[in-house]
Amino acid sequence: MNDKDVENEFDESHRIKGALYPYDNKTRGKCEPQWTKLKAALSDNHIKNIAITSSYDTGKTSFLKSFFKKECADSEYKFITIPTFSEKQEKINEENLEKNVTQIAIIN
Repeated sequence: MNDKDVENEFDESHRIKGALYPYDNKTRGKCEPQWTKLKAALSDNHIKNIAITSSYDTGKTSFLKSFFKKECADSEYKFITIPTFSEKQEKINEENLEKNVTQIAIIN
């Protein structure tokens, strides 16, 4: 593959064509009611952990990146992604989830 072939693999934003990337340009209007619910949850001092769940490639990370960019620009935050690669929906064991989050947090 020569340099010209490699250049053709990228779009005008210098991203690989066809790759799935999270974006941070979603608007509140397009993300309701989740936007308002997340904002309320973050303002509740009794809530310590929040999980966003949905199927693969539904825009979870794009939603979160957009929300935090617009609502919490002055705050530090970290996303922890725990993928599940299973065809059947399985109930997530809370203890295993906590272990996975702890392992990821330690690594990062």
